[in-house]
This record gives sequence, C-alpha cells and structure tokens, in this order.
Amino acid sequence: MSNPIRAAYNRAEYLEERREMLKAWAGYLDSLRVGGQVLSFRKAK
Repeated sequence: MSNPIRAAYNRAEYLEERREMLKAWAGYLDSLRVGGQVLSFRKAK
C-alpha cells in the first residue's frame, strides 16, 4: 500500500469482533421489525 496510514491499519485484525458486532446489530434490527422495544429520545424541556 502506498498510503502509510492505510498500511498501518490491518483490516483483518478485528475481523471476528466486527463480525460478531454486526450479527448482534442485525439481530437487534430484526427484533425491532417484529415489535421489539423501541426507546424514545425526547429533548429535555
């Protein structure tokens, strides 16, 4: 790689952790689709 910053970042280093995180996120989104709990954030008065 010609870019030193890009060369320093090993994309495979956290691959398994990223995979688990994305699976958890997908599961969360699927649960929302079928009526899961949705948190409401309202601006404080």
